[in-house]
Amino acid sequence: MGVTPSGEMGGSMARWPYRRVFLTGATGLIGGQLLHDLLKVPQIEVITCLVRPGNVKNPEERLKSRLKRTGIEAEALPEAMSRVRCAPGEMTRELWGLSPEEIDRLRETTDLFINCAASTSFVDTESCEAINVNGIRRMLNVLVGTRSLRRLVHFSTATICGDVPNTIMKEEDSLRQGGLHMVAYTRTKAEGERILWEKSDELP
Repeated sequence: MGVTPSGEMGGSMARWPYRRVFLTGATGLIGGQLLHDLLKVPQIEVITCLVRPGNVKNPEERLKSRLKRTGIEAEALPEAMSRVRCAPGEMTRELWGLSPEEIDRLRETTDLFINCAASTSFVDTESCEAINVNGIRRMLNVLVGTRSLRRLVHFSTATICGDVPNTIMKEEDSLRQGGLHMVAYTRTKAEGERILWEKSDELP
């Protein structure tokens, strides 16, 4: 992110252009760390996080728990959470189950959209299909008619190339020359990225 250990921003970060961020996967390992790092960027006014309602903890409590695990002390949590909004929803539902008001807010105000959500299971094919493939299709529906969006960031994985032995695989070849997929995770992540590339001309 260009933020030094002391919390000071590097040269390029000082010109950070985004103010309102929408983030998925914030309760996960990568998304949680990214949320932690985004909170160091003073230009960001609000980070809205898609959070699946839990059976025990509400969405806000789940975000707080993740931020604690990234190293934010309990006394610093209120200030951190003052720039965080929870948008209860699930990638497995149409329009992610977001309320009409939340959909309108997302489409009207979000200028940076970051998708970190994924099922990383090697064996749960149903979950991988629902999130890594159909969740991407639903994301495109969520983004229909966005007016302020300047950049879409999607976290993928180097393993979308599958099992390609004895080969140096370049990123631009990873889908065109993909090999055999041994697990649901890599196959569905490849399919999700394929869907996005097919729509790339319509996306920022």
